[in-house]
Amino acid sequence: MLVIGVNSGPFSRDFMDENQKLGFFLLAIPIGGAIYCGLILLVMLSSGWAREHPLLMGAVFVILPSIVSGSIWLRSSLRTKSQLPDSHKY
Repeated sequence: MLVIGVNSGPFSRDFMDENQKLGFFLLAIPIGGAIYCGLILLVMLSSGWAREHPLLMGAVFVILPSIVSGSIWLRSSLRTKSQLPDSHKY
């Protein structure tokens, strides 16, 4: 009988080493950016309302990645802060 624990398989913390995480990160950023630019072009070319309101659409397309990147940054900062010993916390 095969028993798969919580700490094994693709959902474990040891699934990827640091080099694989860095490689994934270095590939995911430009590919995600290209997909996002394509999404912006698709929306601007296919929607008449978006072409009539370029400032509003520009603001939405600027604020959306800012919110995503800020949430990732805060989440990792809080995770790091919770792992610090008590003498190193703010």
